[in-house]
Amino acid sequence: MPTKKTASVERLKEYIDFMIPRLGLLLNFSMVKPFRKLKLRRFIRVQKKLRKMYLQLTEGAGRHMIAGFGDWSNRDIAGLIKKCPSGPVKQFERKLREFCTVGPIDEYRTSKVHADCHTPLVYQYCQRLCRGVVERRLKTYSVLHCPHNGCFGMTVNRDANASRNILHLLQRQVQGTP
Repeated sequence: MPTKKTASVERLKEYIDFMIPRLGLLLNFSMVKPFRKLKLRRFIRVQKKLRKMYLQLTEGAGRHMIAGFGDWSNRDIAGLIKKCPSGPVKQFERKLREFCTVGPIDEYRTSKVHADCHTPLVYQYCQRLCRGVVERRLKTYSVLHCPHNGCFGMTVNRDANASRNILHLLQRQVQGTP
C-alpha cells in the first residue's frame, strides 16, 4: 500500500489511485456501524434481566413490599473488589421504586455491632501455619465475637449480623422511631 505521507506528487498519485477503488468499502463500514446494533441488544437484554429480577424480588407481595436499600452504591474506586464489574446499582434502585416501596438505609457499622445487645463485636483469632513452619494468630473476618456477658460469648457470622441490623433499621424507619 503506498503512503500518503510524501512530498512527491507521483507517490501521492499512486496512493490516490490505490484508495479510490477501496473508498466505497470504507464509507459503507462507517455508515452501517454494526456495533450500534450490539449496544442496543445488550441494553435490551440488561433491561429484561433487571425486570426479571424486580418481579422475582417482589413476587407474592407486589406493591405492598418494603425494601431497604443500602447506601453503598457500589463505590469501588480503589478497585478493592478485583475483576468484578460494577453493576447498575442506582438504576436498579430507581426501577425497584416502581415495583415496591424502597427505603434508604445507612449501612454504617451494621456489621460491627451485635444485632441483639448492640455491643461492638471483636475479631476472632485462629492459629495458622505460615509456610509450614511458623504458627501465627490471624484475624478471622467472617466470624465475630460478642464480649457482652448477656450473650454468653456468642460468635456471629458478620454478614448475617449485618443483615439483621439492617432489618432492624428498616423496621424502625417504617415505624418512625429513631
